[in-house]
Amino acid sequence: MCHAGGHEAGHSSGWSGGLNGVVLGVVVVLVVVVVVVVVVVVVVVVVVVVVVVVVAVLVGWVVVVVVVVVVVVVVAVLVMVVVFLVFVLLWWCW
Repeated sequence: MCHAGGHEAGHSSGWSGGLNGVVLGVVVVLVVVVVVVVVVVVVVVVVVVVVVVVVAVLVGWVVVVVVVVVVVVVVAVLVMVVVFLVFVLLWWCW
């Protein structure tokens, strides 16, 4: 059984549905995760672009390059963590 999202799926279909409840729970969780990730990525990109332009004008491009590299690494790590969590969720469910 799927621990995450199990309560929501359980109320709507009941665990007598068995696999259907689990699949519904997994789909709901995955959709929520994807939507959250997309929103976060869009917000982060917009913020980064604004910050990069402002900092570039104020400080100079060398600092901007360093900041961009750091941000890219951090975002890459966050994406890997999210993917890892999705795999853990799927493994836990199946």
